[in-house]
Amino acid sequence: MTEPTQPSGTRGRAAMTTWHLHPTFLRLNDGIYVRVLLVFDPITRQLVAAGPAETTSELNDVVRLAVIRAGEPTELRHMPNPVFGDLEANLMQIMARQGFRHDIDAADLGDEVVWVIGAARDVSDTVQGSKPATKADLAAALDQCTAAGSEHRPTTVPAG
Repeated sequence: MTEPTQPSGTRGRAAMTTWHLHPTFLRLNDGIYVRVLLVFDPITRQLVAAGPAETTSELNDVVRLAVIRAGEPTELRHMPNPVFGDLEANLMQIMARQGFRHDIDAADLGDEVVWVIGAARDVSDTVQGSKPATKADLAAALDQCTAAGSEHRPTTVPAG
């Protein structure tokens, strides 16, 4: 993952920052699926960070990148999914080490979830279009989705 320098003023907890955590699977060219975590800010409609999340170390890298880019969130949301149950426990441990002391809330089924699902589909389509052959290729394609000037920053998925 590309490590940007942290802009001044984003250190620590950002004012009213919400992250919507969206784990999913993306496919490599050879048909192998890789678990990834997409971190969206539903207020600004941006993909904050994304990357492979198969190991605790990879998950930590995604969270660290999100904190560097957007500051520490005041609220975490996700759609509960038993396939990713271990991910939530690992995320809470990582966030606790960062000083975050809140639970991950289940997102209400409303406009935010509709937007996140659409944005995640858009990111998935973009990544699959790059035809990643390796996990490193997949990570690079996800980095492109969060890069300044990318159509995903802010994402092209409209509000509501």
